[in-house]
Amino acid sequence: MIIYAIDRDGKFILINEKRPHEKEKVRLRFVSGHLEEGLSVLENANKELMEEIGLKANKLEVFFSLETSGTVNNKVYFVLASEFVEEKLFNPDGDVVLSIEKFTYDEMLKMILEDRFRWSSAALGFMRLHFLHRDKLR
Repeated sequence: MIIYAIDRDGKFILINEKRPHEKEKVRLRFVSGHLEEGLSVLENANKELMEEIGLKANKLEVFFSLETSGTVNNKVYFVLASEFVEEKLFNPDGDVVLSIEKFTYDEMLKMILEDRFRWSSAALGFMRLHFLHRDKLR
């Protein structure tokens, strides 16, 4: 699941995260996580938001899902989150969030198109959001 958190100023909230086991030791990314058994997609989204950025969304919407099958079977939910209140949960991944960064819609689009934001499912979800909701997000 990938969560596109948008603050009251219309900026996307991303995190800089330590990834010592990966080639890039620090990466900029949207809040994301795995679905936990017993929780709905939206409950999971709020749990990840509270663990990673200390915010709980009062408004959540699944705007896209992508399912692949074959050699690798996977389903990714793309969630739009807004209307936040402060609420922090312990992050079981430890102290991996180095900073919280905010970007306008146009800054995000430019970073993706210029390949400064790693192409991944998160970039694909942003492009889907771009085509579905760009007028509301600008």
